[in-house]
Amino acid sequence: MDAADALARLTERLEEDGRALRAGRIAALAAGAEAAAAETGALLARLAAVPHANAGLARLRRLAAENAALLAAAAEGVRDARARLRARAAAAAGTTTYDGSGRARLLAAPAAARLERRA
Repeated sequence: MDAADALARLTERLEEDGRALRAGRIAALAAGAEAAAAETGALLARLAAVPHANAGLARLRRLAAENAALLAAAAEGVRDARARLRARAAAAAGTTTYDGSGRARLLAAPAAARLERRA
């Protein structure tokens, strides 16, 4: 495989990853991450060995930057979803209050509040 082939394959890999990120196929990306990292490393090593291969790297940098932004957005979405689930679980469990002696007491949420409403 020459530098042009390595560059083409790296471009293809980044475009595939970008499509998967845009489609929300995070689990598929995670499942193939180890093999993708090994392939990417080998391709980058091949490009590094060719001094004139830098001409096509600008597109790779742009694609990598776009994918990094998509990954950051996906991670933020996962964090937000986890926080929302924790808040719902806490609300469903009720509220803890304390009596005059400092003993905790759980005030259970009313049954109606424990039902989830769906739009």
